[in-house]
Amino acid sequence: MNKNIALIGNPNSGKTTLFNLLTGLHRRTGNRTGVTVDEGFGRYKRDKNVKIADLPGVYSLSPLSADEICACNYLKNNKPDAIINIVDGTNLERHLNLTLLLKDYSVPMVVAINMADEVAASGTVIDEKKLSEKLGVPVVLISARKNKNVNALMEKALSVTEIPKKNIYDTKGKSEEEKRFAFISKILKEKRKFHQMI
Repeated sequence: MNKNIALIGNPNSGKTTLFNLLTGLHRRTGNRTGVTVDEGFGRYKRDKNVKIADLPGVYSLSPLSADEICACNYLKNNKPDAIINIVDGTNLERHLNLTLLLKDYSVPMVVAINMADEVAASGTVIDEKKLSEKLGVPVVLISARKNKNVNALMEKALSVTEIPKKNIYDTKGKSEEEKRFAFISKILKEKRKFHQMI
């Protein structure tokens, strides 16, 4: 059965590194907005029936920039079977804003917490199960650079079918953006212990 998977994340989250690993292609990667300015497509090395789209690195889905317009148009017009949202595990508070925005597209989604090796080296532990419960979507820890847990991520992405529930924030804020960041801050601090996150 043919399936379409979309990869999306903030710039410098490891998104294109993951795309190259999954497809065997060699898209250019970079540390700033605009390096990947359009979609890239490839086939999953383990199953050629799976098409993978590498969307531009974006911070939001406004859309205001060319990158955001490209990502938004793809999600609206192509309706992938699943989204893999790549998140930098060393900077969760900033990257999870996009995760919450993506839930509004009503597409099954898996959050890939990348750079898990760096997170572990810092002495921080991310509990996938608890973070998944808070976000309302499956969470998988990976290291794209070291090819760790990537196959498990794809298995989850190919099997996920549940549409994420819309966000209902029980936090105060004047704008939706303020409410999102307050919600993220709350779930990251709620159960934080010494050298442990979530």
